[in-house]
Amino acid sequence: MTARLLFAALLAQSALIAAAPSLTRLEPRGGQRGQAVKLTLVGRGLGDTAEIETRIPGAVTPLSPPKNAMQRGRELPFLVEIAPEAAVGIYPVRVKSPNGLSNILLFTVGAFPEVSEAESRQTGPVNDSAGQAQPVETPVIVNGALYGPDRDYYRIEAAKRERLVIEVEARRIGSAVDPLIQVLDSSGRRLAWNDDAPGIGIDARVEVEFPEAGSYFIAVRDSKFSKQEQDYYRLKIGKFAYAEGLYPLGWQRGGETAVEFIGGNLDAPVRTNIDLSSEQLAAEFAMLYVPGMPGALPMPFVLSGQPEALETGGAKTVLDPETWMNGRIAKPGEVDTYVLEVKPEEHWYIELHATTLGTSRLYGVLTARLPGGEQMMSTQNLTAEEKLSNLDVSQDTGIDQFLSFRNSDAQGEILIEVEDLLGRGGPDFGYRIIARRQSGDFTLTLRSHEVNVPTNGTALVIVNAERRGYDGPIRLFVPEIPDGLVAEGGNMPLYEIAGSTRQGSSALLTLTHKRGSELRDAALRIWGEAEIGGRLVRRRARGPGLEVNVQSDNEIRRLGSGFSSANVAPWLGADLPIRIVPEQPASIEITSSRYMRIIPGLKYELNWEFLAKDDGINPPPRMGANKTRNVRTFNRLRKGDIGKPRGVFDVGSQLGWGPGKYEIVLTAGVNIDGRNETVYAPAVTVDVIRAYEIEPEVTSLRPGDTGYLAARLKREPGFSSSVAIKPENLPLDVTCDPITAEPDIEEFRLACTAGPDAYPGEYEIDLASSSVVISEQGRRIPITQPAVKAKLQVLSNAAKLAVR
Repeated sequence: MTARLLFAALLAQSALIAAAPSLTRLEPRGGQRGQAVKLTLVGRGLGDTAEIETRIPGAVTPLSPPKNAMQRGRELPFLVEIAPEAAVGIYPVRVKSPNGLSNILLFTVGAFPEVSEAESRQTGPVNDSAGQAQPVETPVIVNGALYGPDRDYYRIEAAKRERLVIEVEARRIGSAVDPLIQVLDSSGRRLAWNDDAPGIGIDARVEVEFPEAGSYFIAVRDSKFSKQEQDYYRLKIGKFAYAEGLYPLGWQRGGETAVEFIGGNLDAPVRTNIDLSSEQLAAEFAMLYVPGMPGALPMPFVLSGQPEALETGGAKTVLDPETWMNGRIAKPGEVDTYVLEVKPEEHWYIELHATTLGTSRLYGVLTARLPGGEQMMSTQNLTAEEKLSNLDVSQDTGIDQFLSFRNSDAQGEILIEVEDLLGRGGPDFGYRIIARRQSGDFTLTLRSHEVNVPTNGTALVIVNAERRGYDGPIRLFVPEIPDGLVAEGGNMPLYEIAGSTRQGSSALLTLTHKRGSELRDAALRIWGEAEIGGRLVRRRARGPGLEVNVQSDNEIRRLGSGFSSANVAPWLGADLPIRIVPEQPASIEITSSRYMRIIPGLKYELNWEFLAKDDGINPPPRMGANKTRNVRTFNRLRKGDIGKPRGVFDVGSQLGWGPGKYEIVLTAGVNIDGRNETVYAPAVTVDVIRAYEIEPEVTSLRPGDTGYLAARLKREPGFSSSVAIKPENLPLDVTCDPITAEPDIEEFRLACTAGPDAYPGEYEIDLASSSVVISEQGRRIPITQPAVKAKLQVLSNAAKLAVR
């Protein structure tokens, strides 16, 4: 049940806080089911109109806001009475107000009594050594925090031969901490330790049988001693059932399947039937609970919209296209083999899911073989030359593995093998594999977890792509978009540079609120589509749900110059929540066309005007631009625009890039009552085109004769240079003369001669071409375009006599 409670103003404030709300932390990070807890939301923009939005089971009641003026708008307290029947699990918390939606933070409901680390509350002594250990009574969950090289020690009392599970919840609940735990006896001797435990990602867990009655110490630290902004953890000590894996790893939503929980402290695998008929159509995961004594967090179970099957366990299993096959490497050294029925010249894409799902220990390797056993390709041993030919693979064991290839020779079947990179195996080495008749694929990820759209204004959404054997254009679209919103842009092009290709990795999409619309909230689903091998492929953009920056140890050592990544929670859902917020006091108007056709090497003008709605808003000194990499912009101030809120962007594209569609989104930074805010203009689509196109006709020649290859030369407006055309790759004993098409020529003919030894047949020749574009400064810039294919027929002597 969702709690949506208006936080009424108990203390009057002179004005609404205009900033969109944001959350930086929750205090505490969790609570025991059946108990009440004071939950304080800490952040910005938490004014008297703020509203909490959460799925925590139970009652949520607003409390009086802080009386301290410095804390007002920064803290929002609630009494959370957690239902006794509440499921142990992770629940999202966010804030919304008339000024927007906040980010999500996670609150965890546990089964054990809860305490806080005294040091993290800054109210008690430090617990940085065994001698300073904080005593706790089991069972217990401790809400703690780690600051860089911090170590936290806790002391427990255990009976002789008592078994306890000791687990740290961190990454799974939205923290940036990579936890490591140690269990020590009273003399300091280490009894057990763990860094990354099976089934819970990089969180840590051990189960210990204590040899004697007495005191023991639990030490918690970050495995890399890294300093994180989100540095919290929950240390759980008690008796509860847990598993280290499950099988299968997923199933088709709307159906029913049996799931087996594996490993951990289960005496034997536990098999239970799962009903997925009530799962939402948009859900990508179901959260499954381990049978037995409660306490463990649920395990993610993948939901798909396609048929599913289980491996048969025989020597070879047929791999049906467009069906997720669930299998596992049951023992060390095992190799699972699948039969894929193929035809010559078919394109195939094979994808393997395992480690990224968090419920499998498999580091998968994919291999394709001919029926006789000859290896075609593998995700582990391709050379650089092979990668550049007709196949593509992934080789990072941290991501899903795939093969993308064209079957050139095999007729009937090929073999697809799955194995573990390290030769390991066991019941928790499950995987999911699918085969598709296409030459590649892609996935899409939203950069935003929520978007606040100004009334009558525009917001920006950025979508990233991970390309898997496909490097062509991708087009974003928003089905069933509400009437009050307009989506524009969303082109993710193929990069073409001097004959080679780079893949466009992001697209810009703008959302504009229609003037007069009463829309206030929406949940959007953003999709991308591409034509891959003649087949329309659509993939949904997944939102991060939650995004927490994770600083690496390298970054700590290099004082900010290292690598950082993000902890995300895609299981929260793929919808993009939208809220319409108050109108901004300024806007950007594009006064020229928002669709531009440009020729690489030439310059085009994009005119803009800054419209301030309040006297106190000054135009920015410069206009900014979000754009894809191969569109060039230059903010130029014309003489007549000096002192006026308008200007021009010079827009161009580097020679060799294109064709393709790209977006530019103009931005302006404004200061509103001391607060910086960004104003966006709707997307401008830039269509990078070729300066000219050559359209040849089919030409027929007879041995010993001369004929003409006719073609049309279609020039784009603004291009008036001559074009040199040279025939190449001609058949033996056939010659064609090059020509130069002058600026006024729209049709041309190439004289071609077939000698007496020309071999009859149908040939495909190349028409290579080159020209120049003239820059604004009068500089002649050479350009070349990919050769155009033309068909040339050499008739036989018999055909020649028959014609005569």
